Amino acid sequence: MGILYNTLETPEQVLRAVQHMRYSQMKNSKYPTPIGKRGYGPGAAAWWLSIDGYLRHADVWPLNPDGDLLVIPMIESKEGVNNADKIAAAPGIGAIFLASGEDLRFAYGADSINDPEVEAARQTLLKACKRTTSRAACRRPTARRHRQALEGRVADDSHGAWRRPVAPVGRRYINS
Repeated sequence: MGILYNTLETPEQVLRAVQHMRYSQMKNSKYPTPIGKRGYGPGAAAWWLSIDGYLRHADVWPLNPDGDLLVIPMIESKEGVNNADKIAAAPGIGAIFLASGEDLRFAYGADSINDPEVEAARQTLLKACKRTTSRAACRRPTARRHRQALEGRVADDSHGAWRRPVAPVGRRYINS
């Protein structure tokens, strides 16, 4: 299970996202940082686990190898692209989601998703993911499939329209 945070542009925003998905850590925690700020309420969770089991899994992966929560920042602005390396290297990031060509096109004021500046931004994001460990994965629709979807020639096909992850994270949630 993950949360896709749109328009995260700085490492500080990413840190806050990670903190808000984590409970405060116990004194003897194996994974004490970043400190969680999530309110405690496991009784409201519907994971069909014991409270101890829930608490073991209700943490952010890859910070906690048993965690089943993913923090997925979506980079869709110039500032986000400029901070791509810092965002990709932030602790607690399970994946990075590249904005569609249209989001980046508008961010750069370009006439086309194939504009050289937009493509350079995509390449910057992809390189940032490749430079990090296997904690980050980048996915984006192919330009052809995106164009076809906009023209109504293909159905919304979120699995078939995606390229394979650039830096696989090894978790089933990325490919589901």
